[in-house]
Amino acid sequence: MCKLTSNQKKLVHLIEQENLEQAAAYVEAGYAGNDNVQVVRSNVQNELNKTHVAAYRSELKAKLQESAEQALNITKVGNLKTLEKIKNQAIEGSFKKVVMQDSKGVVRLDNKGNPLTTFSYIPADLNTAIKIIQEQNKMLGFYEAEKIDHSMTVTALTKQDIDVQLDKFDALDASVLNDE
Repeated sequence: MCKLTSNQKKLVHLIEQENLEQAAAYVEAGYAGNDNVQVVRSNVQNELNKTHVAAYRSELKAKLQESAEQALNITKVGNLKTLEKIKNQAIEGSFKKVVMQDSKGVVRLDNKGNPLTTFSYIPADLNTAIKIIQEQNKMLGFYEAEKIDHSMTVTALTKQDIDVQLDKFDALDASVLNDE
């Protein structure tokens, strides 16, 4: 496998991490520019399509994706848990704490100056629950086609094996004829 040059590494970093436009990243990475943008774009694609550069780019994208997911705490399990909570609320309905207001929209206060609150019931929403179940099924791969093993084993029979089988058939034929 070819080794990445410093220009190739810089090009990939500028495109993937800095989100620089490819032609600009190409020149910034130290490659020779050209007045014709089409030539520069072609040169960029030539560099990015090299096997070792494409592999490095894929690896960097995966690392960036993983670090972004960790930073935002986005995981498949976390998303499934969140969807499960929302689904349960949608199926069972839920109570929401709301601040009481008068007819003019002014918040009502108690004797201590704290806002008065009450609970409001949010009825069950089965359409939302069904959509969440569908989304969970997608995330878990339940809609993928089942894989069927179509491989088969072929064994070779020797002449001796074939003769033994034929002898069994002959014996079976003879017994059938004798029964008649």
